[in-house]
Amino acid sequence: IYDIPGNSQMVITGENGYTKTINFEIELDVDGVENGITYYTPVVPSISGGTITLDGAAYESETPITTKGHHTLIITGANGFRETINFTIETTIVGVADGQTYTETLYPDINGENMTLNGVAYNNEPIENCGNYTLTITGTNGYSKTITFVIETVISALTNGETYDEEVTPSFTKGTATLNGEEYISGTTIYTPGVNTLVITGENGYSVTYTFTIVLGIENIVDGETYIGEVTPIISG
Repeated sequence: IYDIPGNSQMVITGENGYTKTINFEIELDVDGVENGITYYTPVVPSISGGTITLDGAAYESETPITTKGHHTLIITGANGFRETINFTIETTIVGVADGQTYTETLYPDINGENMTLNGVAYNNEPIENCGNYTLTITGTNGYSKTITFVIETVISALTNGETYDEEVTPSFTKGTATLNGEEYISGTTIYTPGVNTLVITGENGYSVTYTFTIVLGIENIVDGETYIGEVTPIISG
């Protein structure tokens, strides 16, 4: 069986100088892949004949191509026949999107082979902590896809810039915190009067700051008042 694509010539010879020349062409038949197309599933090209390379390496027809990236399939045949097919196998990403802000733990499902999250190797583990994130997926022939997103902490029982006349008990869902420079545990009651600063930090430079004031509660004494005899101030805070 002769299946080399391109223009070929068959010469038949016989007795006493007999010769017969037949010129013919075999057309290439390619199924399963098209030039310039992006695919989200493995590609299985079926190629009728010729010498085939994929990204510069020998390739056998009907071998599944799964690697994410930009690919070049070249088929050569007789008398300079050459056909080039360029295509891309794209990454499928579920559970996270570029430019989005989240407050919950993320469970990405990404079918990329080479991934990093904030520069560290990543393989679809849950992303829990608050922070600024950059997810990078790389593949063949310079393929690269980058997704940036934020996971925020949610703070309860505290408003930035507010003044309180009693203790406050802030809680937050993610991150680590300091109160006036000292470690602070979510859900701890704050009694300290004055201006307080709560800072919550997370991954890759993520930080939120809440400044609030707790004022003293004073009973049985009034500013500027004159009293005869003893007074018994009651001070809370």
